[in-house]
Amino acid sequence: MSSQDVITYKPAKLIFIKDEKKNKLFEDENLHHVLKFLRKGAMTIHDLSDAFKQIEEEKSDKSIYRYLHKLIQAKLVAKAGKRITTKNESDLISETLYMRTSNAFILKIPLAKKEKEDFHSPIFDSMFLLLKQQYGNKKIGKKEFKKFFDKIDQERDQYIIDLYEKADEETMKKLEEMEGKNILFALDYASWIAILLKYDLKAELEKIYSS
Repeated sequence: MSSQDVITYKPAKLIFIKDEKKNKLFEDENLHHVLKFLRKGAMTIHDLSDAFKQIEEEKSDKSIYRYLHKLIQAKLVAKAGKRITTKNESDLISETLYMRTSNAFILKIPLAKKEKEDFHSPIFDSMFLLLKQQYGNKKIGKKEFKKFFDKIDQERDQYIIDLYEKADEETMKKLEEMEGKNILFALDYASWIAILLKYDLKAELEKIYSS
């Protein structure tokens, strides 16, 4: 008996999950297990059943299909192709292969405009007041301060994508061991370092506080 996987789907390298309902799917233990198992590559329902058994959690094919259906609806998993198993010349078995839609998912819920204003305003005000002790005790420049950090914040998503896409094999494996908020935490800090290398923050702040 021999088998061959025919894969017709290519996953993305990185996807930002910005929908709150999708974010909550990562909190479901069974769905989280399925996504973790699929990191290894395309799998059939039978493969996933075996993977659950290895962690001593036996699941029926019906349950696994239900998990996959939820993940497919959320576009976190896709049908990737077929596994063709040959028993003899006249006896072929075809099974559906499933795959993650991305090698890595980053969980990030954007705030609505009003929420963002309510959330950011006191933070920017506090940052401005704290830093003015260092760069000049002036009340002017608050608008320029917020504008500059808004610009940085907008650039960071692209920096995160660039950092991930340029990662070597060893780094990629390490990142793929994490998921969701953990991978965002690592890339978040790395993106801030990249921003610091791009801008002369000391010069930018001195310019803002002297405006």
